[in-house]
Order: sequence, then C-alpha cells, then structure tokens
Amino acid sequence: MITERGFSADSKPPLSPLDEILQHDLQDVLGAENDQGCLIPIPAPTGIGKTHSIKVAILEELILSQNLDPNRRRTIYYITNSVDNVRHTYKELLQLIDLQTVNGKPRLSEYEKEQLKQRIVYLPGQDSQLLDVNESVVEAVMDRFGLHSDPRIQNCWKSLQKLRQSVTAHPSMRPGVQEVIKEKAAETYRLMLNRIHSILRSEKGIQLSASDYQNLDQLVPGDRLQRKVANVCFMTTRKFLSGYQTLRSRVHPIRELDGALLIVDEFDRQNEVILQHMAEQTALDLIQVTRTIHANLQQHELERSERYEGIEEIFNDLKQSLKEFADRWHIQFAFNTEGTTLETEKVRLFSDRTITHAHSAEHMLRLRTDRDRRKNFIHSESLPADAMPPEQPSNRLSRFVNEADWQFRRFIWTMRASVWRYLSNNASSHFVDAGSQSSTYQEAVMSILRHFNLQDLSSAVFAAFDAQVSFAGRRSKFLQFPTRMASRTYHDNGLKLTDVRRNEGTSDTVSCFYTGFTITPSGLMARLVESGAKVLGISATATSRTVIKNFDLEYMKTRLGSRFIELSPTQTKKISDYYHSRRRYSSCGVSVNSSFLTADPGLVAEELSSQSGKPVRKPAMVLNTWLQLDQDGEYVLNWVSKLLKALEHFMAAQHSRYMLVMLNRTIDSARYPDFVRFVQQFLDDKNVLGKKRVRLFSGMDAQSMKLGEFNEVLTQLSNTDNKVILLSTYASMGEGKNPDYHVMHPRDEDDLIWVGDGPKSKEVKTDIDTLYLEKPSHQWLSDTDDYQINQLLLFHQIMALQESNWIPFREARQWIKSSLLGSRHEQNLSRYHQTGDYIWLVRKIVEQAVGRTARTAFKRPNIELLADGDLREALASDHRPEEGLSIEYLALVKAAQALGADTFKDRETTRLHNRAAFYTADTLSLIKELMSGFRGNDPESAIRDWEALRRQLLTEPTRETAAGTYPRVYIKSPTQDGYFFTGSLETKTEALNSEGELKFFDRADRGRWVSEGESGLPELMRNSQVRKHFEEQGFATEWQPHPYLMNPAAFFNLYKGALGEEGIRVILRHFGFEVSELPNAVYETFDFLIRPSPDTPWTAVDAKHWRNEGIVENHSRKAAAIEQAIGVTRFAYINLFDSKSSKLRFLDNELKPTNSAASSVIEIPGTIKRGSGTVIENHLITLLEWVGSVQ
Repeated sequence: MITERGFSADSKPPLSPLDEILQHDLQDVLGAENDQGCLIPIPAPTGIGKTHSIKVAILEELILSQNLDPNRRRTIYYITNSVDNVRHTYKELLQLIDLQTVNGKPRLSEYEKEQLKQRIVYLPGQDSQLLDVNESVVEAVMDRFGLHSDPRIQNCWKSLQKLRQSVTAHPSMRPGVQEVIKEKAAETYRLMLNRIHSILRSEKGIQLSASDYQNLDQLVPGDRLQRKVANVCFMTTRKFLSGYQTLRSRVHPIRELDGALLIVDEFDRQNEVILQHMAEQTALDLIQVTRTIHANLQQHELERSERYEGIEEIFNDLKQSLKEFADRWHIQFAFNTEGTTLETEKVRLFSDRTITHAHSAEHMLRLRTDRDRRKNFIHSESLPADAMPPEQPSNRLSRFVNEADWQFRRFIWTMRASVWRYLSNNASSHFVDAGSQSSTYQEAVMSILRHFNLQDLSSAVFAAFDAQVSFAGRRSKFLQFPTRMASRTYHDNGLKLTDVRRNEGTSDTVSCFYTGFTITPSGLMARLVESGAKVLGISATATSRTVIKNFDLEYMKTRLGSRFIELSPTQTKKISDYYHSRRRYSSCGVSVNSSFLTADPGLVAEELSSQSGKPVRKPAMVLNTWLQLDQDGEYVLNWVSKLLKALEHFMAAQHSRYMLVMLNRTIDSARYPDFVRFVQQFLDDKNVLGKKRVRLFSGMDAQSMKLGEFNEVLTQLSNTDNKVILLSTYASMGEGKNPDYHVMHPRDEDDLIWVGDGPKSKEVKTDIDTLYLEKPSHQWLSDTDDYQINQLLLFHQIMALQESNWIPFREARQWIKSSLLGSRHEQNLSRYHQTGDYIWLVRKIVEQAVGRTARTAFKRPNIELLADGDLREALASDHRPEEGLSIEYLALVKAAQALGADTFKDRETTRLHNRAAFYTADTLSLIKELMSGFRGNDPESAIRDWEALRRQLLTEPTRETAAGTYPRVYIKSPTQDGYFFTGSLETKTEALNSEGELKFFDRADRGRWVSEGESGLPELMRNSQVRKHFEEQGFATEWQPHPYLMNPAAFFNLYKGALGEEGIRVILRHFGFEVSELPNAVYETFDFLIRPSPDTPWTAVDAKHWRNEGIVENHSRKAAAIEQAIGVTRFAYINLFDSKSSKLRFLDNELKPTNSAASSVIEIPGTIKRGSGTVIENHLITLLEWVGSVQ
C-alpha cells in the first residue's frame, strides 16, 4: 500500500561536476525565481553524461516544487528532433525516480514516486498516441462521447482495428502496411479530437468524472499540462512548434513560455528542424489578400459592446492605409503581364527587407495601369546604358510588392494590438460569468476575424503571431517598441520571395504569390528568450560557429546581450576534467591513432585487375558504371582508393573489430550490387588473419534503421566476434540509432579495457573502434521533393551566410540573382565550399562523427581514426582551446597539424572585411530609410529613431562589444586608434546596388581615416562651453580605447555632422541667439532655427563640419520647402571650424555672390578656431548683424 509522507530535498545523491554547474552555478539565471529569460549553450563532449545530468536536474526541481501550489510551478519542456531520444529520455527519467538511491537506500517512497511521475507527461505524435493506448480505453472514450454514432469516426476506427489484426496474424505484412496504419491512426485521432473539442466547448458539454479523466489522460495526455496536473513535458521539436491537443483545443507552447525552462537536446541540430518547419508553408497571393482585407474592412463592422471597446479605433489607421494603397495601385483591376519576354521568362523578386534586393528579369520591372481596359500590366523596361534610373520610381513592380507586403504586416500588427485589447476588455469586464474561463487568444483572433469576414486568413495570422512570439506571457520591450535599428538583421526581418505567375485556369490574369520568413530559427530562439523563456541548449557541438548547421550564435550573443550566457573558463575546465576522469585512455593503455589517407588510383586499378583476372584498361569507367556516376575519372578513382585504404587498414589491425565508414552517399547492394560485391571481395582477400569472418553491412540509411535492419548489426556484434563493417552516411547516423552494443561474446569482452571512473560497470557495452571519415560535402540544405521549400531553404542559407559575413553582401546579391534564374544544386554547393562557414561545418560534422566512437567506457586497446586527406585544412586550422574538445577529435587535429604548416586561406580576416563593408552599406541604407521616413506615413517614428541613433554615436563613439541596440553602426578595427577605408558613402539606391567596392584596413590603399582626431572632437573639447554641454548631456568628450569603432557611414554621415550641429548650437546660444527646433514637416531639411530676439524673423541654419570648403546641395529645393512650411526666407550655412581656404560670403537663393542687403543666404566659414577652441567672434558678429538686419 502506498502511503503519504512529506517530500524532503535535504538528502540527495552526490553531484557530478556537470550536475553542479546546472544545479548550483547557473541556478541564479536558470532558477524559477529569476523572471528574466536566458540562453545557455552547454557544449560537453560525448560520454560525459549530459542526458543523465538533465534528468537529475529535472528530478531535483520536481522534488523541490512538489509542495508548491500547482499554479506556481513552472513548466519544463524537453525537446529534440529524434522521437526515440525523446521517448528514451522520458522513460529513463521515470526509471531514475524508481531507482535513485542515497547511501544505498531508495531516496523516495512509493507514494512519492507516484506523485512525481504524475507530473511528467510524454506527448507522442498523433499516430503513436492512438496506437500506444489500449483499445479498451479508446472504446470507453468513444462510448462516453457517443463517437460510435459518427460514421466517419466509426469507419476509421474499424479500418484501423482490421489493419492491426492483420499484422498480428501475419507479422510479415508489417513493413508494407506500417505507414498505412500510422496514417489511418492519425486520421482517426484527429476526427475523434475534433468531435470531443466540439462537445466540450458546447453549451451543454459533459461533466467529466475522475474515471473519465483516467481514460482521457491516456488518450490526450496534453490535457494534464493544461490542468496543471503535470508540469514536465517531453516532446519532439516539431510537436513543440505545431502544438499539442488538450480536451478543448490545440495548445501551442511556443505562445506561453514566460518563465518556462526549455531544455533543447542536440541544440544545434534543431536549427535545421525549425527551418524545415518554417519552410512548409502555403504561398500567399498578395493581390488577393490585400483586396480581401481592404474590401472586408470597408464592408463589415465590429459588434458595439464592452468586449470590443476600442478595437474599431485600432483598425482605423489600417483602413485608411489600405484605401490609399488600393487607390494608388488600382487593385480593383486585375493584373497581367505584357510583352512576349515575360510570357517565357520567370518573373521573380527577392528582398530581405533591408539592403538585399534582386529580381529575375534583365530589365526593370514596372507596373502600368490601363484605365480604358481596366487592367494592370507588368512589363519590363530597358534603359539606355548611360541613363540613370530615377531614385524611387513610383511604378516599379518591386515597390508594389513591398507596399503590399507592408500592408499585410501592418494588418498583423493591428490584429495583435486588437487581440491584446480584446483580452484586456474581457478580463476586466463584468459580463464574464464567474464560472467561465477567461478568453484564450485563439478565441480573440477568431472572433475579430469573423466579425470582418476574414476567418479564411486565420492560419496566416496564427503563423505570423507564432513567428513574432507575440503572446508568450508578456510583451518584451523589443516587441512593444520595434525600431529600425534593433531589427535590421536578416534573422529579425526574414526574407520574401515573390513569384508572378498565371492564375490557374486563366490566360489573361496573374497573381503575385508570396512566400518567405518573417523570422529565422535564430531570430525565433532570441524572441523566446525575450519573452521570458530560459533556454538550455545541450550538445557536444552547441557552440559550433557554422550558421548552416547551427543557430547564428554571434547574432544571438549580440541581440541578447547579458541574457546570452556562456560557460566561464573555470566551468569549461571543470567539465573537461570530469570528462577526462571518465575517459582515462592514457593511464589505462588505450591509444588513439589518427591517419589521413591520400588517393592512390593505382590501388584501384590493381584490385580491379586482380578480381577480374585480367588488366582493366579503363578502371574509372567501370566504377562510374557500377556507381551510376557522371564524374571525371580522377574523382571516382581517388574516392574509391581512399575507401579501400581505410578498409585494408581495418582488416590488418588485430584488435579492431567494429568499423563505421561515414560517406556522403548511401552505398547499398540493391542499387550498386557490382560495387558492393567488389568491396566484399576486397575484404575477403585482405582477411589475412583468417580466424574471424568479416561482415559487411551496406546501405544503412535512416529508413533501414527505422525498419529494424540495424538490429541485425547489433546482433552480429553482440553474439559473435566477427569483424563488422558498416557503410553509412553522415545524415543517416545523425538521425538513426546509437551504434554502441551489448557485449555478449566472452572473447570479445576479454579484449576490452575499462577507462571509466570508479569500479567497472556490470553492463558491458562498447563502441566503434575504427572510423573512416570521408570529407563531408553534401551538407547544403535542400528538398528535392518540394520546389517551394527548396527555394526557401536555398535563399535562407545565402542570407545566413551574408548575415554572418562569410560572404560579401554583393556576392550574396549575385548568388540570389543567379538562383532566381535557376541555379543547379552543384553550383550552390561549390560556392558554399569556398566559405569559412563550410570549414566550421566540417569541424562540427567530424566532432559529431568521432563522438560515435565515444559513447561507452569499454574500449579496445587501439582506436583507429582514418580521415580523408582533404579534411586536413579544416582540422589543422582549428586552434580552439583543448578543454572543449574530445580526445578523439583532438587526436585528429594534432595529426593534421603534424603533417606540416601549409598556408591555408585566411577566411577569418576576409570575414572581418566582409562585415565592415556589410555594416557600412546597411548603415547607408538605414540613413536612406530614415530620411525617407521623415516624409513618410510615420515621421514621428523616423525622427525618434534618427535622434536615438545620433545620441548613441555621440555617447559611445567606440564600444567594448558590438552588442546593444545599434550593433551594426560599429565595426571591429584591427587598431584602436583608427582605420582606413575607401569607397562611396552615397545613400542613393544606385550607389548601394553598384559594384563599387568598399575596402577597409590594409586593403584600403590611400583611403580616408576614421579616428578621434579626424572627427575633430579633441579640438572641439578645447572650447569650455561645448565641453560643459557634452558633459551635461552625457556625450563622450574623448574616445575610449575600445576595439569597436563607428563604421564609415556612421562616422562621416552621422557623427561628424552631429558634432558640428551640437557645437554650433552651443556657440550660437552662448552668443545670445535663440535656438529653436524645426517642425516635423521639414525635419532635417535644415538643422534648426535661430533669431537674436523675439521681434526678428527666424533664420534656418544648416550646421556643417567641413575640413575645407564644402558643397551645398539642393539649396533651392530645401529653401522652397522651408518657406512653404513655416515662411522662413533666410538661410545660414555655418561651419564648425575655421578654414584658411574658406571665406564668409553673402549669396542669393541660387547661391551666387551678392551684397549683404540683397542676400538671402549667408555662409559662415567657422565658429571655432581649430587649434585653440576659441570662438571666432567677428564671424558671429557678422551673422548677428545680418540676421538682425531684417525686421
């Protein structure tokens, strides 16, 4: 009988060093008491017991929180991509509860064990959920809810039962019908849950009893989370993203993570899983969507009640914006292409919403409205070679697409604000019945959409909300106040891809089909943290710097600042010491031998001749035929020769028994029978020892592992002492089973050495002892089955490489252009292989692969690591600290370095230059956007951002790190006293898109200098009044010696101008002038207004910071705008410092010299002497006289 007793956490087992880090060192940031989100990557080598430490940490929290009110317990999610790993970790946690001891005695009573287990839930897929439950439970639920009366449910359930009975009677049928059973189970489960949801949400409903819940909790375990019965959840990453079922609705955990602990196992792998999930989307017809939203908002109205109070007003701005958009682009007319070229060529547009834009046409794509025909036509327009396109042509197709995209995004933001208002109204309203639950945000979304007849857009709205994590418990500062500077990265903005194609079934209309990402996996992970989640990322390669096969850690570190937490050197050493105590290779006599294999085509020709009994004249042709390859002869001969060398090494090694061959492609006997027979014969010929048989298992891919074929390998390993060779691929072993096996054969066990800590384990399991690693090549993400997904994966990877600066931004644009026209997969692979990211990806893949040999503490005397000679560069150039690396990987690195100090391509320096150019171009684009925004729909926002950016630079011209709100205005300089650069700093579209290259540092020959001295700050600070003003405002009075300096665009186009403006304002004010800001309507046309007294007219001032005489641009246009807006007719161009070559001048409005009385413009060549910082009084007196001469 189970009896109750109080829980106590005082007595617990000893903690491992990794346990101490998780439960003690990181408790301040990971603990439930801390209300801030965080991200902590934990890189720890294979074999250290990462998963065990996770289970121990979860168990400790379960015990500590057992006596808390269930509503105060935080939710813990364990997610990873592998179904097997999720299920095994869940089961192992239950076992830990049962078996954990303290001082040799059970730690928990039977009652306590059951109490803790009730708080843990495993959420399988919908097919497994139904198949894992006893049929009697399903029948009881169907009876309780009357589901037998629903013919669809009844038919599905009976069909599923018959299929399962057939498999039971004829087990050989299982492989053929397994997928059919799963599909039928998922369909049945979905129909059942839909009906149960409908019944429980109806007015009548059903009063559920304890016995009902006992059955339902087996069928719908997610409801235990919702009822707070459970608070620890195990599920796959895909289920975490798509949501789980409760008795009343589908719940999306991603939307309610505030305070939750999210444990992400195989952390780096989940980047790819999330990306694939995001890419599986339905294309949005931008024309139809904007038409639909516009028409329905005009025609339909919200209920007039307390529940919807204030929501109508939230939609007013969107309604007006959509009306202007509809009128401007005539969306009441259908769209079509015009001209034969566009009928035969793809019309595709790409944008990352910041600086990377491209389209597939050779010429400019424009949109023309034919009012007589009532049709909009897309056509291409060529320009003469010497003609410059207008700065912002109003009829570009890209502009229409951008505005349509913006209208949809504005609709999403409006919906979000409206849902918050709805929930707030509902929570505080007196009409909510005391017994009813508060409204869910799903209900709020559907209610608002239904009122406007926009319910068909619900999927798009929910998808957009999930991408923004906008309902994750609380609204983060970032989500409340989005700024252009804080969200300019690709990871925050995503990308959009627009295909113009003919509507189905028509010959005279087209639509703009939009796909894309509003956020990337890295951006999503950052927002989960900002919404309050504590994310623990566990993986041996968690901190790998590749952005193709991991999250962009540099972006997240910059974005999250102090909430991105890295292990300290002390903690890293603690893990390293613990790892080495569990893998005592050296002291126990285990050797790790590493070799790099070079090609030997002659070996292949010799073996072919030997097996055929006659000379083979064209060995490459034979192999290409066998392997169905279309490669040059050198490639296939080199590839096969290295493979044969590795196999020969294994066959000659006395103690080697279990070899894993990691290849880039699956080699199986079904597709390549002749080649597999050739390899088997080679092995038989090399079996000189003769005593042990050699078994070759080929074609071991993820699918064959799922079907149980890997069990035959394990059986052969456990029950014999034969040599076993497994031909597999990197992708298959990454997705499949763990390759270690139970040792059952006595002779096999006698050959093993225990290298673990403490007494030898009673359970004898061992690993692979020989590994051959082909250089990983096919690691570029693609989807050959779905063109749309494949395109999104392709463009994401290009943009991720640009964002991380592994490729220059201009190369990214060229790559995108060629991809829009249709590039081949091989071309993309080739381009990727030239990047530094590929080097990091190779290191990560190799680290993971050698981890396959390190899962157990029983080892053979020799561990043989055989590597493709082409891996040398990636490994020899890896100079990371040894503490974070496994013994096996480190052995490979040292072996690669010992082969010679070849000069490898310096990709890191190239990356530094790429980043400097990218950030400069992005800042130029930002300046252009802000200046356009001054005259746009939301000038206040643009002005606020401009002022904030200006203040940031004045306050911090240098920084210790690039993190913060404005990371891209800073670049890392090789020297702290300044740097050189060359290139244009124009903000015009043509300049940003031109091929003119920005060059930096040692590559900038005779360039401009960016430094404190060049800024003029030291001279300016010699003026006591200006210095006092800077100190009062918190502006920097000198540059701190930090590694991050302003990029040239920020320095020349913003900072120097800000210094000039601040200095001149102070001097003029001190001299007696009244200084006033310009109204928003003419913001930044000039800088400010001055007058000597209230009875004199205002003069508009443009403050300058010229070293020598500068050029005034667009004076007539600016003067006319000022005069029209506020009636000012006099203008002063005032330079900060004096210049020998400049003179004080009086000018007319055409900037031609004239006398003082006739002039409307004055040029003041300086207000402060550069050397001394003293005020040039005669210039100011002249200005005072000129300004005061007009009454």
